[in-house]
Amino acid sequence: MNAGDLMTTGAATVHPWDTVSEAVGTMVNYGVSGLPVVDKEGRVVGIVTERDLLRRVELGTEHKRPRWLDLWFEPGDLAEEYSRAHGRKVEDVMTREVVTADVEMPASELATLMQMKGIKRLPVLREGKLVGIVSRANLITALSRRLSQPEAVAAEDIELRRRVLDEIVDKA
Repeated sequence: MNAGDLMTTGAATVHPWDTVSEAVGTMVNYGVSGLPVVDKEGRVVGIVTERDLLRRVELGTEHKRPRWLDLWFEPGDLAEEYSRAHGRKVEDVMTREVVTADVEMPASELATLMQMKGIKRLPVLREGKLVGIVSRANLITALSRRLSQPEAVAAEDIELRRRVLDEIVDKA
């Protein structure tokens, strides 16, 4: 099973020039917690997630700290933080370093990558273009299907038992 088998095709997307309001509306309308950001050619240039939108001035959740603490931060860090809290365009708030998966990436690698990077979704690419998205929910759905097929699980259990016994015999 690979990313192409698991992914949701036709993933909802936004563009860097879209407004934050449009991105939030798309997330709410589709019931998703993140959107790939694509350019005119369909290449992924970022991703905007709930995490990117948590610290917003509209919610009163922007970072607030005593001004003297600002001395410990680099000016670029403070500018980026301000832009994320006040930005009006997707490009102001999106995460630019996007972890992606190739359509042929095996499910085991998808799960490992998500776990290692602490991410919930991976845009899936074919020849550099977005073709879908794999989320943790897609992996759980695949697990559910596998667990509902007891004969397949039983056959895998028998194969696993055989391999363990072969290892024991080889070591003896």
